[in-house]
Amino acid sequence: MKCILCNSRKGKRHCPAKGTLICAPCCGRLRVVEIPCPPDCVYLAQGQGHQAGKKYIRQLRQEQDPDRSLRLYENLQRYRPLIHEIEMEILRYAQGLRSFRDRHVLEAVRLLRKTFRSEVRGVIYEHTSPDPMVSALIRVLQKRLDGLKEELELRLRASDLVDCLEVMEWEIRYHLQQPPGEEPYLTFIRKNHPEITPPSSDQNLIVL
Repeated sequence: MKCILCNSRKGKRHCPAKGTLICAPCCGRLRVVEIPCPPDCVYLAQGQGHQAGKKYIRQLRQEQDPDRSLRLYENLQRYRPLIHEIEMEILRYAQGLRSFRDRHVLEAVRLLRKTFRSEVRGVIYEHTSPDPMVSALIRVLQKRLDGLKEELELRLRASDLVDCLEVMEWEIRYHLQQPPGEEPYLTFIRKNHPEITPPSSDQNLIVL
């Protein structure tokens, strides 16, 4: 039986979202982005770990400074739960924003990191952007971080947030530096968060 998505390769994986067999390349390329995968799909879980692992290896190999490479890797492991929460908040914010791109996320993360870095130095100063989408995302992320401190009883210091956001900035820059046609950062994290359902085509889209 041929894959119902490409109609060329043989379908070998049972897709619970489609209720039939699809091929591995279509599963890997379209999962979550175009296929509404249920979070308990075994292929989704396997693919997330495999793809993320390969990507982080490529990123770390590009680092010329071994000390920085080690620090980024250690902070990636240390702050993974926090990064997970921030990614979900970014995806929630992005819903319905048709013109929202990786560059907006990078700018928001970069400026928020500068704000916390100023706090580490004893200076309370909020770094802002003239772009309304970036400024709004900064406020959303700041509010979520404040909420996480209370919900999870996290004792997050400003220096912790600087390190965590440095990892995220490094990751977003990696995606922006890839050749045209490669997977954007927003697409990559959307695949890792199937619980954040993208808006359907008949929903009103907000264009800023």
